[in-house]
Amino acid sequence: RIELKKGGFREAFERALFLAGAHQGFVVDSSSERGGDDLASGSVILRVPTDQFDAARKDLATLGKVQSEQVKGQDVGAELVDLDARLRNLRAQEESLRLLMEKAANVPETMQVQQNLFGVRSQIEQLAAQEARMKDAVAMATIRVTLAESGAALLSNEPEPTGLAGAFAK
Repeated sequence: RIELKKGGFREAFERALFLAGAHQGFVVDSSSERGGDDLASGSVILRVPTDQFDAARKDLATLGKVQSEQVKGQDVGAELVDLDARLRNLRAQEESLRLLMEKAANVPETMQVQQNLFGVRSQIEQLAAQEARMKDAVAMATIRVTLAESGAALLSNEPEPTGLAGAFAK
């Protein structure tokens, strides 16, 4: 959370949006609001390459007075190695099934091999998509910045509670 001087929100908000591109990243989401006291607050979520994370964080800290900061990460290295091994095994299985398809002697054999091949291919596509998402997560860091003029109510990104929880939240 970054606290800003009164009247400084718009400039700081625009600068935060600019910094995403300046660090070879992009803005995922942004929102802002002006309260009844005419004070503004908002948030920006940006993604930058991991090697730009520290520089982007330092640049964002110059927008105002940093009130709070949280940095967390997740090691997905072992999961990537596991996915890679599973994909190699499935691709080898796919190749074996393709060879069996060439040797199928009749329609029932062909249908059975095709069904197995379809199942293996489906697993390969699912795991490859999962691997791509993980590689993207490793390559890009997500930074969420909350900006607020001093005294402004913070814009909440949390959804309003519904049902029983919503009844007690009021």
